[in-house]
Amino acid sequence: MKEKIPQLERAMRSLARFQCRFYIPIIIASLSITGLLLLGLPNVRIQSDFTKILPQDMPEIVFNNRISETFGSTDTVFVLVRLDRECTSCTGVQDIREPDIMRMLIDIQDTLQGETGVDSVFSVGSFFSSRDSVPASLEGVKLVLSQIPGSGSSFNRDYSATIVTISASVGGDQGDRNRFSQAIMDDLENVEKPPGILLTLTGSPQLESDIFMLLEKDAVNVTLIAGLLILGLLLILLRSPIRVLQTYTPVLFSLSWTLGVMGWLNIELSVATVAVGAFIIGLGIEYGIFFVKRFEEGLDEGMGPEGSTEAAVSGVGSAITSSATTTIIGFMMLTLTILPIIQILGITLSLSILFSLLAALVINPAFMIAEEKLGSALRKRRSA
Repeated sequence: MKEKIPQLERAMRSLARFQCRFYIPIIIASLSITGLLLLGLPNVRIQSDFTKILPQDMPEIVFNNRISETFGSTDTVFVLVRLDRECTSCTGVQDIREPDIMRMLIDIQDTLQGETGVDSVFSVGSFFSSRDSVPASLEGVKLVLSQIPGSGSSFNRDYSATIVTISASVGGDQGDRNRFSQAIMDDLENVEKPPGILLTLTGSPQLESDIFMLLEKDAVNVTLIAGLLILGLLLILLRSPIRVLQTYTPVLFSLSWTLGVMGWLNIELSVATVAVGAFIIGLGIEYGIFFVKRFEEGLDEGMGPEGSTEAAVSGVGSAITSSATTTIIGFMMLTLTILPIIQILGITLSLSILFSLLAALVINPAFMIAEEKLGSALRKRRSA
């Protein structure tokens, strides 16, 4: 009685025969596609505008955008002005209300007011009409401030610090925020400061800029750490650098293709997808392990490269294709959510699993056949 072979397994056997016959063109084509997709890497960006993580068609978001376009959006930036208590070469300034500091605050206001994007600047210096109107003594400054209701709230309890408040229209793009923060810091550097005074820039634009800088740094670090830990584990389990490289092949192709496609299609990374590299390594490495182990078993059984490839592709390929398909469907369901940030997460992870499957199912066997044939040729040459 003729054995019935499932349709999927029959297709996998046909694929294995095709790979054994055309493994060199498959390698050349895969490397060419990879090189083309890698050109999109410079276009990969992180979405740093928190307003973009919400659905843009929500009535609240639509009205908020209209208000921002009509009246402008306001970001609040603060400059903390404080005494440097650890300064050993300072002149012994003990009160932030010193006349020289008041004049410095006026200079800061005048400088920042001319900066692009700045709407208004307020500080204790606003209580004086000009530098010349600042009293010559600390007691004189205290007298002027005592006549202004609420002026005491501009200082801390021991009068060692005050604040400059900047209202500005910076925008949600990270590049705009970085440029604005750098421009403000450059202006503060150029202002003449009395000895023993420290200026610190903070506020929502600076904090968001710092957050996304940390996210970019952590994304690289997490991916490298995950890759190195798994590399060490594979070296212990497989005990062969060649087998480890073969296991990593699907992950390397999947990572390159996923980021390349995101760059070409302008799919931005976000706080949810910034660590996509670690996801790809963790989810895609198992496909390489399955193929390498089954291929190695075929060689041990004397099947040769072609027989081992057919056994691995037809046996393991059917299983991981089914597994990857269900995983892709699960991640694609995330695109049905309302939040764009979750939709992009679903698309990114679905692409990474699809590319991991294609790399393990189509590309990796071709590289394994080529490596085995090359190694066999080298061994025959040595023995001759």
